[in-house]
Amino acid sequence: MEHETKYDPFVVGFYFDIISTSNLFYVKKEVIESVLKMESDDRQYLWHPDYSNIFYSQGETVGRIENWSFPQIDNFRFALKESIYLIGEHNSNAKKQFFYITDCVSESKKHDIKQFILFEEKMNLNVNIHFCGLDKYYQKQVLECVSDYGHSYKHIDVNQEHCLSEYMMDCRKETTNGKKS
Repeated sequence: MEHETKYDPFVVGFYFDIISTSNLFYVKKEVIESVLKMESDDRQYLWHPDYSNIFYSQGETVGRIENWSFPQIDNFRFALKESIYLIGEHNSNAKKQFFYITDCVSESKKHDIKQFILFEEKMNLNVNIHFCGLDKYYQKQVLECVSDYGHSYKHIDVNQEHCLSEYMMDCRKETTNGKKS
């Protein structure tokens, strides 16, 4: 009798903190490419103030990404917490990743990012969080410190050497059974 390997779905969330139209075009292209490589059982979430649910099909996710525009954010910290909570509570067996993608993070958001990390730890959501900064368009020192909080929080500088979609797919491969890698 052949031994079957149980597939635990992948739950991934995205938060776009983007101000440049050209960077948004790049991010949308890369995230869509990553989503289209996922399994049909995988789930995705894209934060937007007008909806707060996990997407159950690649088509719905791609449509939301393509139509995403620059929303007015009233509470940055709440938006991050809402995102991570939805992903973390979705499925206890799922492999969970969250990508904060920015071209504009500044010192003024550093405290909110720290509170976001502490919230994830306190809630024990078992989500790997990736802080992806776009090349020269953000204050690197704000995100470089996230790894000080533990191996589940990573910073990557996205540029020609680090393609966003490849990085996301590599993260997916490294995650095992809902535990942080």
